[in-house]
Formats: sequence, C-alpha cells, structure tokens
Amino acid sequence: MVNETDLGKWQKLGAELYEKLRLLTFPIAVRFLRDLETELPPGVLRPKALGRQMTLCQSFTMVRRTGLHMAQTLEDNQCSTSSVCHGWGEMDQEDLIQSQVISRYHADADAERKISLERKLLQPGEFQGMVMSPLPKTTIAPMVVLVYGNPAQIFHLVQSLSYHGRAIHSNFYDYGESCMKGLIDPYLTGEPQVVLPGTGDRAAALTTDDEMAMGLPAALVEEAVENLFKSAGRMGIKQPINWLPPQLPQALEPPAWQFNRDKIAAKKGKATKN
Repeated sequence: MVNETDLGKWQKLGAELYEKLRLLTFPIAVRFLRDLETELPPGVLRPKALGRQMTLCQSFTMVRRTGLHMAQTLEDNQCSTSSVCHGWGEMDQEDLIQSQVISRYHADADAERKISLERKLLQPGEFQGMVMSPLPKTTIAPMVVLVYGNPAQIFHLVQSLSYHGRAIHSNFYDYGESCMKGLIDPYLTGEPQVVLPGTGDRAAALTTDDEMAMGLPAALVEEAVENLFKSAGRMGIKQPINWLPPQLPQALEPPAWQFNRDKIAAKKGKATKN
C-alpha cells in the first residue's frame, strides 16, 4: 500500500489513472481536516477569499477542470445541508429533515426519514473542513479520491476493483451523491461508491449529462490503477474501445466461450442419449 505521506507516489498514481482512462478532468484528492490552523496547506484557495461562498460540487468542478487546489469549511460552503452532513455545523435531526421537506426533495417528512436512515454522516466537530487537490499534482495525501468520467470509464474502474472478487455495492438516494455519498461513504466503510451526480452537480456545478463519478477510499487507489483493463483478458480492450469487427475473430474470444460451448454440447449429448 502506498505510504500516506509519499506525495510523489500519489501524484504518480493520479497521473496513471488520468492517462490510462483518458479522463477529461483530473481525479480529485480529498482530505478531511481536523484542525484548520495546523493542517490547512499553504496556497490553497478558499471561496471566502474571493468574497463569496461556493457549494462543494462547484469546488469539485474548479479542482478537476482547472487544476486548482481548494479548501472548504463552514464559512466557505454555500450548501448548508452538506456542511451539517460533514459535521462542520450541527442541527437536530428533525430540523435537518424539515429543511429537506421545505426544499421538496421527497414527498414528505416520512420519505425524508426513510432516506435519512440510509445516509451516512460524519460526526459533528470531527472535522472542520476539507482540502481538494488534483491527484496528479496533489499537495495532500488523500483520504478519498473522487473520479468523474463517462460511463465507460467508470465501468473500467468497477471492473478493476472487482478483479479480485470484490462486489461493488452502491446506494442511490437522489441528492448529495458526490459531496456526501462519494466522500463520506468510502471514508467510513472503506468501500468504493458509484456516484450519479445529482441536481447540485448538474445545475450548479456544470457537470455534464454524460458524466458519472466514483468515490474511492485512498487505500484502494493503487489497486484500481494496477488492475485496470486486466479483466479484458486477451481481447486487450482499453479506453477508448475503438473497434468493433462485424464478427468477433475466434482468436480474440474469451477462452471461457469455447469451454462453455464444449460443456453445453456435452450436456446436450447426454440429454439426447437419454
């Protein structure tokens, strides 16, 4: 496993991930900060320094599309709901539910309560903020990496992380997909999450209609990079998949296909004799 403090190794992994998948935007390294005074790196941009607030997903867009290094805290974050979910501010659970009812995200308070049972939150006061950095030139050792890409690129990541038998389980609950599910869930569970960018991403942060994402705990990034395209076997499929013959040459078939044909034929032969 990569040493947490080895920024050169993290940058190398980020560059490999970016180049192998032909990503259009940088993977985002994310680190949660317990103490801003001692942990906030120099040279990072905070929205409040611009005299404004931004949502977390807007900061993701800035980092992944422009290569900026950014930080977010309660003072910087325009989306108060995500600040509460990250533990930067505190509300009673029923007040949080009522706030979402006011926004009409779901049918009623009962629907919000059901959704809230599925959502993972960070404890109030556990962290004071986060730093986001483009992974190929990161200035921080990530706790989580958030990768935006098209469905084919996210599919390759799923294949890579499934190569040794891991099943990828993702819960989808409509909003907070990137800022909450894409960061908090991988951090708390150690498992990756497929992200369907929601209203905030698409309406406020200019995430395009053909983009998805995946949140990975930092401990799985090296495995993801190492196993990319291995499951393609001798077909050698990489990104982008740029050919489709009218009939797949038998030499390029997965070995399982002929094995299966032989077994099917053997079963069929036994059935005919009986």
